[in-house]
Amino acid sequence: MPGRRPAFPDGVHSKRDHGGLLFIDLRDHFGMTQIVIPAGSPVLETAERVRVESVLTVTGEVVLRDGATKNPNLPTGEIELRARDRGAVQRGCAAAAGGGQ
Repeated sequence: MPGRRPAFPDGVHSKRDHGGLLFIDLRDHFGMTQIVIPAGSPVLETAERVRVESVLTVTGEVVLRDGATKNPNLPTGEIELRARDRGAVQRGCAAAAGGGQ
């Protein structure tokens, strides 16, 4: 559902840098949600330091993906979370997401 919502603290599955955009695939209670961080964003510096398996809490705006970028193989394949605000990406410990077991 488009609008503003927090993502739950969960593990980073993958990270891709496409020059002007940074994509983070976050495992969450939906399965997997794509986080998009544009170049020049105040959260980019923090997001660039994140490693796979890091635990994040991300807030931002849920938006519909453009037609060509939709992923029918994911339950969340029609949306993405755009993290824009300072403090939108917060690193945490594995215990926060129930990990590290």
